[in-house]
Amino acid sequence: MRTKRKTGFSLVELLTVMSIIVILMGLLLPALTQVRRYSKVVLQKNQFRDIGNGLEMFGIDFDGYPDSFRLDPNGEYYCGAVGIMLLTQLGVWLRQKLG
Repeated sequence: MRTKRKTGFSLVELLTVMSIIVILMGLLLPALTQVRRYSKVVLQKNQFRDIGNGLEMFGIDFDGYPDSFRLDPNGEYYCGAVGIMLLTQLGVWLRQKLG
């Protein structure tokens, strides 16, 4: 006599595998959000570095900084209207992003 061979998964096996997958997803999702948050911070730091590098290259190429970041006659940095606007926006943006 031949016995009928069982093929496929039982309902208990299927539910067990699905519950393991759900538990693993629950463990991995918080880690993924932390990685995403960290990548945004790294991107912002790189953008600030690029702004600083651009200003430094401008200063080297043109023997001085843009008009909004000039030295006053006393040898101290002076921010014109554009510089004040840029620094104000940068401060607002930093407060929003960092805390």
